[in-house]
Amino acid sequence: MLKGCICSPFCFICSVNRYLLIPTLLIVLVACTNERQSDITQTKDSLSEKKAIENSSYYKDFRAWVNDTLKQINKGNNPTEDEAFLSMDIIQSPDSMELVIRKLYKVDIPSNSYSPKAKEIISLLKEYDEMPANGNTIIFYDVHEYHRSMIPELKREAYSYYDNIRVFATRKGNKINPNQQKNRTEYSYLRGRLSGKKEYVDNREVASYSFIRQNNILIKRKH
Repeated sequence: MLKGCICSPFCFICSVNRYLLIPTLLIVLVACTNERQSDITQTKDSLSEKKAIENSSYYKDFRAWVNDTLKQINKGNNPTEDEAFLSMDIIQSPDSMELVIRKLYKVDIPSNSYSPKAKEIISLLKEYDEMPANGNTIIFYDVHEYHRSMIPELKREAYSYYDNIRVFATRKGNKINPNQQKNRTEYSYLRGRLSGKKEYVDNREVASYSFIRQNNILIKRKH
């Protein structure tokens, strides 16, 4: 009998409602069970597909190349002939599907002779009329990223770019700790060019510029 029903215990309407409720609950329960089973099946299929791909020669070849490269570096077979070279960071993804090599360089201005990497960064700064004054030091990263290629015919894809380009005013011969330099100029690098710069005094940003070229004319727009 429905709550609040004033009919007798043998009320026909209440009896019908009570019997209809049970099949409805069964239908809902079966639907939920089927949906859960479908999700589990899809998850298993996705994991199986991922495992099959990762075990394919397409992936194994790249992993093997990463491991061989790291072994050569650990053995010291990665020559750093450039005099401006300071240190190197190696970042490897957990699944070995990505390898990043970051090389830190330091260039003192002026110098009797500049190394190849020093010439590259100086040439880039000169192109934007940003050649540091004598007594300054340039610190920058030369980054090389390696990924498995999405094209099976290619073993890997590589990207190279400069990162964290900074210029400090220092005294010649003094050691420099980039993290302790309060006065500096930082340059942003994008797709083979400088896109802008920020100037800091006592670690406080005092000026920001964007570099834009219009009709082969360089424009430095202050924000």
